[in-house]
Amino acid sequence: MKTVVGMYKKVPMLDRLLEPLLNKESIATNQIEVVTTNEGEDELKRTSTHSNLVGHYDMDALLGELTERGLPADDARFFSNGVMQGNTLVMLRVEDDRAAAIEDYLKHPESISSQDTSSAAMQSPHADKPASIVKAGASIAVVEEELHVQKQVVETGGVAVKRHVTSQRVEEDVSLREEHVSVQRTPVDRPASSDELLNAFSEGVVEVREHKEEVFVEKIPRVVEEVVITKDVEQTTAHINETLRRLDVDIEKIESRYDDSMRFDSMRDTYRAHFDQNYATSGADYSEYENAYRYGHMHALRDDWRDFSFTRASSTMTPDYEQRYGKGMWERTKDAIEHAWDSVRARF
Repeated sequence: MKTVVGMYKKVPMLDRLLEPLLNKESIATNQIEVVTTNEGEDELKRTSTHSNLVGHYDMDALLGELTERGLPADDARFFSNGVMQGNTLVMLRVEDDRAAAIEDYLKHPESISSQDTSSAAMQSPHADKPASIVKAGASIAVVEEELHVQKQVVETGGVAVKRHVTSQRVEEDVSLREEHVSVQRTPVDRPASSDELLNAFSEGVVEVREHKEEVFVEKIPRVVEEVVITKDVEQTTAHINETLRRLDVDIEKIESRYDDSMRFDSMRDTYRAHFDQNYATSGADYSEYENAYRYGHMHALRDDWRDFSFTRASSTMTPDYEQRYGKGMWERTKDAIEHAWDSVRARF
């Protein structure tokens, strides 16, 4: 299962967003969770038939929940911050093969017109990033990719010389010599010679031996061929075609959001006119309400609250204001604070 998330600045018609998912896409209610702020939850529970799907988290819990569901850390932080700023989050757990179609629907819901809702889908690496505000003196790195080409030796083949023994039958005729002794006695009648008389009567043995040639076979290894293995080196040229990225910095002057007309003293007449129209008849004195106008004016100029609505900012301003000026003072002077807030924001 995969978690698909859509975030909306406002969803006045939550049912019109969910009905196609429940009916046409056959998404079960236990696959859907709607997350918003406490105020948003109260509004959706009053206006939606699917109020059982609506809930809220604190920021850390929502961040952990989104991370556990497999969203990248940057995306999870983007969505959790969006909910804290008053947006509404719709989370669905769907099968992997249906995730792309459901995500596309959340980006472009056919049942809700562009006037009803604006969607901020999950961030992608190609999405435009919001501007970052850095402190003076901070360094901004200009990053570029550098091409490094390395050579690696890989095996491409070769020659294997295998040694094996073969046998061959050899036949050859060899002439052999063999001696045989024969004795022949011939009768003779003649006088003995002096040589014969010399040894005529000495005893002894006269031996005449026989000899023959026999075959003796000897196998002598001889080198009849040499196999020499050499390697020829061929130089080739590899063509490298890569795209190197560079993160550069363009310097643009940012015009000030403020001018002298937005100073409190410059808008005092506006606040005085609002006081005369709304509070003067009650017998109150303007000096009693000036702190309220100044408080709303000051907080409307805060850079870190530039995307806050008055309703969103009120959750933080109320306890701070009553700690400064006394319990119950917020409700008493809320209209003056809101008027100053709206007057400043209208000049941006």
